[in-house]
Amino acid sequence: MFRAKSTLVNHVRTHTGEKPFECAICGRSFAQRTAMRTHIKLVHLKIHRSARIKPKLPPPETIPKSDMYKDESPLIFEWGRQNEQCEYFTVTAGP
Repeated sequence: MFRAKSTLVNHVRTHTGEKPFECAICGRSFAQRTAMRTHIKLVHLKIHRSARIKPKLPPPETIPKSDMYKDESPLIFEWGRQNEQCEYFTVTAGP
């Protein structure tokens, strides 16, 4: 069973070998549109996969402790069940 018809169609293509999406640049065919778009970005536009990844933050030990919690604001998590009153908890992090 599949939740969406498009998911079933994509799955059936794995069995039939149908590849209806063709790269306009080189003519290579793909079973899924997303695979073709990925191909264009990686092969033709030379966009590396890691370019989509956000830059990593420096390790905590390199951040001065005075700056570590500078913009700290409490996080509020909400728990509850339908038709019941919710309780609120304030969560803080740090020393």
